[in-house]
Amino acid sequence: MPVSPPLLFLIVEDDLTLSRTLARFLSEFGDAQIASSVAAAEAAMPRAATFAGLLVDVGLGDGSGLEWLGRARAAGLRAPAMVLTAQRDADVIAGAQLTDAYYLPKPPREANLRAFVERCKSERTRAHVRLREDVRAYGLRHALSPREEQALMLAASGVPRCDLAGALGVEETTTKTLVRNLLRKTHQCALADVVGEIHRNVFGELDG
Repeated sequence: MPVSPPLLFLIVEDDLTLSRTLARFLSEFGDAQIASSVAAAEAAMPRAATFAGLLVDVGLGDGSGLEWLGRARAAGLRAPAMVLTAQRDADVIAGAQLTDAYYLPKPPREANLRAFVERCKSERTRAHVRLREDVRAYGLRHALSPREEQALMLAASGVPRCDLAGALGVEETTTKTLVRNLLRKTHQCALADVVGEIHRNVFGELDG
């Protein structure tokens, strides 16, 4: 079975001490991006498909993290989510359930966090295997070379365009040629368009 890349988590939390504590804990399993406001969480949405898990506070300085999660779900963000809050009223718990999220009162317990990470790992591994299968099928359909297919797999796994050369172990000029040929064969204008098509196929079917 292919090895999945390190997990990437999004922490939507305006308590700097807690967000850093969560990030340190999650560093055992991968990496974490911290969004200290609803606006910052919105700005992270272009990377939505790369997040293996979401840890979301309810009360943020510029709005509700729970409402943001609802909008993110409507936009197609399906990563496992955990709602962290000091609020223990029924509306908050019901809101977490409606967004298909775990509810965990603050301060979070390590055992609960580890159980959440295990679910994230399981779902991300399943998605990564399907991603490889879909990229392979896409590559065959468009007659991509092995290196073009490798570049597409890296991009679909979340490697930014500016880091592709390093991930492939080649010069930037070689990467530009690979991407240019890939786009020509797939009749697309940008690598992001190809990645978006792959993600819609993979994550949409996994969610269905």
